[in-house]
Amino acid sequence: MVADAGTVRAVRPGDVEALAATMRAEDVAEVLASGGYSPREALEVSLSMSCEAWTWEVGGEVAAVFGIVELPRPSLLGARVGGVWALTGTAVHRHRKAFVRASRRILTVLLSRWDVLTNAVDARYTGAVRWLEALGAVVGPPQSMGVAGLPFRLFYVTQEVQHV
Repeated sequence: MVADAGTVRAVRPGDVEALAATMRAEDVAEVLASGGYSPREALEVSLSMSCEAWTWEVGGEVAAVFGIVELPRPSLLGARVGGVWALTGTAVHRHRKAFVRASRRILTVLLSRWDVLTNAVDARYTGAVRWLEALGAVVGPPQSMGVAGLPFRLFYVTQEVQHV
């Protein structure tokens, strides 16, 4: 394993193609089940909806692309809610510890600007569920979602939940 912690930077031309070509099989299955997307389509759609997006590069390789989609504010709470998403490449397998460290730093920054981060994760993607739980997310029970009607798990994280 390389000790390189990687770099978080703005998404650049070529990042979509680079990650689409190396996307982890579990991510490919998730985007197909959720929206019927190919890796490239999932990245393009996610980026087009995002108000903020970044690339995590490690060892000169695009390892992940992630972002935030601003969701409508709940009328009673007035909370700033972001639909957080991340798609990962095979480089994450080789840099697991660096990925978790980078994820924690990124999450801290995001939670300083967003009250709630939420989305759904493919319930079959147990590695992603464990990663979310390690980051302090509350992950709900499986429920049928997406174009394939497969089990997904809604999750959310807030500053309060993350620090419990």
